Amino acid sequence: EDTTYIISMIASNICGTDTTFDSVTVSPNTITSFFNTSPISGCSPLQVEFTNYSTPNAIYAWDFGDGNISSDFNTNHTYISNSTDTVFTVSLVVTNGCSYDTSSNTVSIFPQPNLSFSVSQDSICSGDEITFINTSTGLINTYWDFGDGLSSTQYSPTHGYQTAGTYFASLIGAGSEYGCIDTVS
Repeated sequence: EDTTYIISMIASNICGTDTTFDSVTVSPNTITSFFNTSPISGCSPLQVEFTNYSTPNAIYAWDFGDGNISSDFNTNHTYISNSTDTVFTVSLVVTNGCSYDTSSNTVSIFPQPNLSFSVSQDSICSGDEITFINTSTGLINTYWDFGDGLSSTQYSPTHGYQTAGTYFASLIGAGSEYGCIDTVS
């Protein structure tokens, strides 16, 4: 309910004292900010859904903690972390012009593994073998797609191409720290 406060001011000097009164009415906060975050952590790039349970028919201001903002009621955002795990604080400010409320949550983003490889040579004759040298660090699993329908799970495999052509080989690796998966070709 509204609360009315009576304010009094008393002034006095050598001639006497005088008092004046006024009132101030304070209305309660009619806004509530609340939202759900799903998921709250994951590998980069991670799309996070934000479900807003705040007071309807208000003005919404999302701050995703990475320099991006939104004014949608429900929203989503894709987080990217390139080298280290990063924690972002997401805030939602809700206002109706008279009242406001703020809520926040955190999202943890884990980096992709740093994948790289080289080849012993980039041109061979049909039937010859080429060695794929895995120069990645911190991997727990590797999967090679040689581009000719064959694959391997060896760390640094050797592969022979039987048919002439140009092939695009890919290394898929899972990082040992968070299990994040990435691909390099």
